[in-house]
Amino acid sequence: MKKGLKYGLFALLIIAAVSASLLCGCSNLREREETGVYINEAVSSNGGCYRDDAFGTPDWIELYNASPQEVDLGGWSLTDGSGAQNKFTFPEGSVIPASGYFCIICTDGAASGSENAASFGLSKYGETVTLFREDGSVAQRLVLPALERDISYARNGEGGYAYSFAPTFREKNGSFCETLAEAAAARDGGGGL
Repeated sequence: MKKGLKYGLFALLIIAAVSASLLCGCSNLREREETGVYINEAVSSNGGCYRDDAFGTPDWIELYNASPQEVDLGGWSLTDGSGAQNKFTFPEGSVIPASGYFCIICTDGAASGSENAASFGLSKYGETVTLFREDGSVAQRLVLPALERDISYARNGEGGYAYSFAPTFREKNGSFCETLAEAAAARDGGGGL
């Protein structure tokens, strides 16, 4: 009888420990979701859809804050597919407003005095972009497909991503196409979906 009671108590302890860890995990997951910051749009072959005074027509990555509060990105980081050596760390005070945008220009190694300029570029042949929180955990990993001149890969209104023939630097995304060929035709005046 004592053996059965021992095993029963042990089983209850195991169940309690597993439940507690699951609850903590869910709470942590909920906290991560509440930041609401995600990669909203990226251009890897900028032919003039955005011009920067210092860097001309750099590649760029746009973040969006879907939460009702501003988020301080200080200490967060962003990297392209080449690894941590090309990581861009957001300086303290890099705030993204509620329902607002924050754009990072990608200078491809050019020296920068700008607080929103990363020293890496984006490959027009496609690569992975990763956004890290201040604690080093991954906020989002986005696989960018190959992109042509002045076509972005942008978050659509349904939570997925699509090609856009009209990139929108710091503005709501629109003008979506299902394929790169459709986006290129639409960009060149052939219409879109």
